[in-house]
Amino acid sequence: MQWLLGVLVLAVVAGCGPSSQSSGRDAARTTPRDAGPPPPDAGPDEEGPRVELLSPTSHCLHGTVDFRFTATDERSPPVRVRVLFANGETEVTGGDGGPFVAQRNVDVLNEGFHNLQIQAVDRRNNLTEYVRTFGVARTRPLRSDAGLTCNVSLDGGVDTTAPVVSITSPTSGSAFAGETLAVAAQVTD
Repeated sequence: MQWLLGVLVLAVVAGCGPSSQSSGRDAARTTPRDAGPPPPDAGPDEEGPRVELLSPTSHCLHGTVDFRFTATDERSPPVRVRVLFANGETEVTGGDGGPFVAQRNVDVLNEGFHNLQIQAVDRRNNLTEYVRTFGVARTRPLRSDAGLTCNVSLDGGVDTTAPVVSITSPTSGSAFAGETLAVAAQVTD
């Protein structure tokens, strides 16, 4: 009988008053499943969207180029994105949860350095302007005052003419037998 009374007291004590198991269950019921991010502070939104260029990574361009970038803002998503390259506006696609893309054929541009300008405006009319300089080189290397260099052959320029190689020594028809042979050539491009 004494054993049965001890179990009864233990059961009564465990079920009475506050217990961590009981309050934990209640807290789980009252906490929303997805509370989401904390609300933004009540201060004014004075910062424009953040613009990040994803590609191209080289500052030397040729052919058709996809300018891929993101424009994000924690408090007020961008409502307008505009891309200007070499003083011409470029159509922008994407942006629905992924990167924006502005495509441009740079082979029709003059060789030289051109600015890419990305403008992003949020709902509060805060503007961000991102500017980066790119070189367009097809026939000659370029060097800007800022130190940017575009070497046509190294950066995939459109040089489709092979170099011309001519052997200047030995002359055509010379005969050799067991001698050390020295060859001289001239290369032009």
